[in-house]
Formats: sequence, C-alpha cells, structure tokens
Amino acid sequence: MTVFFRPCGDILKAPAPRTDLDRHLYTVISEHIGVEITVDAGVDYEDWVEPVCMLEQAIHLGLEIKVLPAAHLRRAVMNPLYVIPGKACRDILIGRQQKSDPYEMPFFDLGWPAACDSKANHYAELETFHRHAGRKLALADMPGDRAAAGDRKVVFGQGLTSTALGTAMASLAPGDVIVKQVYPGKALPLLTYTLDKDFDASKGQGMFFEDVEFHFARYEGDPASLLVQEKVTMTHETRFFVVGGKVITGAACIESHTPMDDIHWDTTLPPVWEITRNSGEMDTRDRMDRKRTALKMWQYAWQVAEEIAREAPGLDAYVLDVALDAQGEPLVIELNPVASSGLYANNTILLMDAIVAYAENAPHREVESWNPDDFVGDEGPMSPTPIQAFALSTFDTCSLDGEDDEIAGAGNLISDDLFED
Repeated sequence: MTVFFRPCGDILKAPAPRTDLDRHLYTVISEHIGVEITVDAGVDYEDWVEPVCMLEQAIHLGLEIKVLPAAHLRRAVMNPLYVIPGKACRDILIGRQQKSDPYEMPFFDLGWPAACDSKANHYAELETFHRHAGRKLALADMPGDRAAAGDRKVVFGQGLTSTALGTAMASLAPGDVIVKQVYPGKALPLLTYTLDKDFDASKGQGMFFEDVEFHFARYEGDPASLLVQEKVTMTHETRFFVVGGKVITGAACIESHTPMDDIHWDTTLPPVWEITRNSGEMDTRDRMDRKRTALKMWQYAWQVAEEIAREAPGLDAYVLDVALDAQGEPLVIELNPVASSGLYANNTILLMDAIVAYAENAPHREVESWNPDDFVGDEGPMSPTPIQAFALSTFDTCSLDGEDDEIAGAGNLISDDLFED
C-alpha cells in the first residue's frame, strides 16, 4: 500500500531557499519525482517546506509514495501527480489536509491520520486539561436558543458542564479574560475583555454579539462551546507531537521555524524559544540553562500525556501545546489534531518513524465501497449530500495548520462530530 502526500500549492514551485540545506532538499525531491523544482519568490516558505519535510522522510524510509493533486481524495489517489516507487506500507495520508478529507476517508483503510484525530478538538472536556491549565477556566454555552444547536456528542468525561456566557465571565472578574470557541474548534476569533469588579453578567452576551455579530448564528445554542479563561502570562510556547500515547518530538512555536531549522536526527526538543510568541525577543540565556528548561518541559509533556492516556485511552495521537507561566512553571495551552497542525522545528525524522509504526499497528477500518474506475480522469461522480456540497464549496484547499492559533477566520462550518468514526 502507499503513502499519499499532498503538498501545499504547487510542489514544482519552491520558495526562495534560506540555506544550502534547502537547496539540497529541493534536489532530493526533484530527483525522486523526476521533474525539476524551480524557485518562486512568491511562495510562502513555511507553508511549502513543512509538508515537504515529511515527504523527504517518507522517501528516506523507502516507502511507495503518491504525490496528490488538489482534488478530493478518491480522485486524487486515482490521478496522482507523481509516483515514487518503494516498499508497501499501510495507507498513510500526510501533508496538507483538505476540508473534504473527512468525507473521503471512509472510503480508505487509512492507518494515518489516526481515527481519533478530531477528538483533540474536545480537549476542554478533559479533566486533565483543567488540572494543568494554570489559569481559571469556565465553560459557557453559545448564546441563543438551545433548540437551534446541533446534536453534540460528549467525547470525554468533563462533558457539558457549563453556564451562560455572562455568568462564566463574571466568575472570572475582575481582570482580563479570553473567550475562545472550542466547539467547533477555532471557528470564531479569539476575544479579550477587561472586566471590572462590578461587571454585570447580563452584559456579557451583548459584548460578545458586538464582536462576532451575525457569525455566531451558525453555532447558536451550542452547549459548552466557549472556553472563558483568565488571561495569564505565557512564555516559551512549545508544541509537542504525541503519537501512540508517547511524546515523540517538540519545538518552540516560532512562526518562521520549520523542521529545516533543526536537522539533527536525535533532537527531541531544541532549546530555542521566543520569550513571548510573535514578539521576536529570543531567550538568550546560557545554553545549559535553556537545556534545563527543555528538560523540564519535556518531562511535563510526558506527565500530561500519561494522565490523558489514563483518562481518555482512545485519544492517543494529538498535538500538545505547552507554555511557562509567570513563575516559570509549565501549563497546557490546548490540544490540536496532529494531521492539521503546523510543525515548526519539530523533528520529522522521529515523527515520520512514529507515524509509520502507528499506522502499521492501527486497527483496520471498515470501508465504504467505491469503483476506482469512476474516479480516473478529471471528471466523475462526487454525489455529495447537500450539506457536504455546501462544505466542499466553502472550504479552502489547505486547512488551517495550527499556527494561527488565536484567530481562525472562517474556521469549520460543520461540527467536528460529523468527522469522527
């Protein structure tokens, strides 16, 4: 079977290289697909390079690979742009995800993405998250008529313990609070409010409406869909990849970094950070002090992963975002699905090894029948349901990659629960 790889944009148009290592990467990919890659200064470096680093590791593992076009998965698989010969493995989908993928995946016995991938979006239900958040939290319902809400399913034990939005905001007053939509994940912008000690809970809904306007109507009445949280100091933001319940690799959340920023095969967490995300101010302490911080955060990530494994055994693949508080103690920011999360400088050698091992051992899935011959060529039946047709026509080709954690623009218009097995 095959590794299915989807690039972001045109694989033949690479961004301007930053180093000789980038030029070597372009050469390796060109040699294996049999077509020369050219440089286009208009291509976004991080968007193009991150998924290609995963492709490079699949090549080094000697696996059969199909490089896919930007089409729905069945059609893409039957009309690959390039085929790289290699040894068979469990079907794996890596690279950029499309919003249509959840509708297409039931037709494939994929070992990756993990069957639990979208469950990470329900992290606010986890008691482990609440214990390790390092800040005051309150779950709130989306304003509006509960009868208009979708049929949300509780995934984890924390469930739907929630209050009205204004009540949740008042419980954290006085001070600065952040209101974040956690169901569906990141579909509305992150909102910050400064509340005084006399804050009136009845004003909360109106403040929210002023900011989101009519956009909230898509999620009207959704229970426990908003996470109201105390705004606290967060430094040294770090992303860890957990696969098979094990912490595989970590790296600072530095927007300009990719796996090309740390190419050592055995690096699990480079001791390099921005002090505050997107500030440009780097941690310039002695390297040994920074390595002690890396060890502290690595051990903390393992502690959290082990607690999640005990609480939610079915959630064994996810991204864990961690930071340090004002006292230098680690806390959990959030969880994200692995398949659509940005890599930063995470070690793709270790990550791809873990993904292949996970896929080989993943339970086989029951697949829906389809005729591959119907999907050869540019035209053919899709026959989506009306709601699928709306979703597929609305979403972008490349999904959010987890880097724009604070504002997700259009976001998901369809509940994550529709995507789960």
